[in-house]
Amino acid sequence: MKLIVDDWRDVWRYYSTWALAVLALAPDIYSVLVSLNLLGGDTMPASAAWMVRGVAVAGVLARFINQAKPGGLPPQVDP
Repeated sequence: MKLIVDDWRDVWRYYSTWALAVLALAPDIYSVLVSLNLLGGDTMPASAAWMVRGVAVAGVLARFINQAKPGGLPPQVDP
């Protein structure tokens, strides 16, 4: 069983990869909007920002993992 998907070179084209990239940039975008006074409040805590980035990176890495099962289920026999 292969660990990496066959089209691993095309992972960057998936919409989910782009969404996860935007999620990884969300703490920085939020900080910029706060510094420009477009949003009220304080900046995001550093620990929360790193947690969001970590989840996004883990999601992108999960796109590379082959999630296909090695074999199918046996045919179902009716009693």
